[in-house]
Amino acid sequence: MSVTPALTLASLAREHVAERLGAYGIDAVLDAGTFYPEPGRVLVGLPSLTARTLAGATYTVPVYVVSRDPLNDTLAVDRLYTTADTAADALDVAVYDERPWAGGTNQDPLPALWLTATVSLNYQPASEV
Repeated sequence: MSVTPALTLASLAREHVAERLGAYGIDAVLDAGTFYPEPGRVLVGLPSLTARTLAGATYTVPVYVVSRDPLNDTLAVDRLYTTADTAADALDVAVYDERPWAGGTNQDPLPALWLTATVSLNYQPASEV
C-alpha cells in the first residue's frame, strides 16, 4: 500500500499558479531542471511565504516567461510580450519586469519577463480516520 504525502501549502501555491496559467492556454513547467526553453515557455518558481494566519498562508510565486530567441526582431519581442500579457491576465498581475533567466543547460542568461503571483490558501482540517 502506498501513501501519497500531503502537499505543503507552498507546493499547492505553485500548482495553483500552474493551473491558472493552464486555464489560459499557457503550458507552464514547475521543474527548472527539466525546463528547456522554447519561445514563449513559462516557468513557475519557488514560492516565498509573505503572511501566515491561524487559518492559512499567503505566498508570492515568481513566474518567468522565457524566450529562447534573441530579442532582435519585432516578432520575437511580440511573442514574448504576448505570452507575458496572457500570464498577467491569468494571474491577475498588474505589472511585470524584464529579468533575464539563467539555469538548466543554458550557459548564458535568456531574455525573460518576471511576474509575481500572489496566492492565499487556507489550511485544510485533518480528516478523521
